[in-house]
Amino acid sequence: MLKPRKKTVAITTAAFVVAGSTAALAYWTTTGSGLGAVGTQSPSGTVEVTQASGEAAGLYPGGPGFNLTGSLKNNSTGPVRVTGVKGTITGTDKGASCLASNYSFNQNSSTQTETATYTPPQTLNADATIAWAGLTVYMLETGANQNDCKGAKVNIAYEITS
Repeated sequence: MLKPRKKTVAITTAAFVVAGSTAALAYWTTTGSGLGAVGTQSPSGTVEVTQASGEAAGLYPGGPGFNLTGSLKNNSTGPVRVTGVKGTITGTDKGASCLASNYSFNQNSSTQTETATYTPPQTLNADATIAWAGLTVYMLETGANQNDCKGAKVNIAYEITS
């Protein structure tokens, strides 16, 4: 009589193993949402733009341009992303007798604002300095008397783009 009993135990155990493995494949689904926050740095200070190439010498109506170069120094407490340096011709030291419209960043048209870009953009770390170049200033041939612009100093305002 022991034999039939062993078969029953074996069949019952096999049934539980199959049922147990099927139950292990079941799972629950759910959805969820939540909020989080992270602080961002707020660096204080400025980025100093310096023109290193000196005063534009030798400019004359329709003549060659003067290449401008310089540096950027990050005086802030954190890194700054820089994509370029924007120059704007704001006037001359001769005032109304020699207007900014006599000068351009484009030899063939009156372009008083131009940007020299960094490709790829640069990360300027705190207290770091990088060079910039890529702007050229020209004196335009206007077809009018430009004698008042002889010896003029061209004023250019710079800012960084990011």
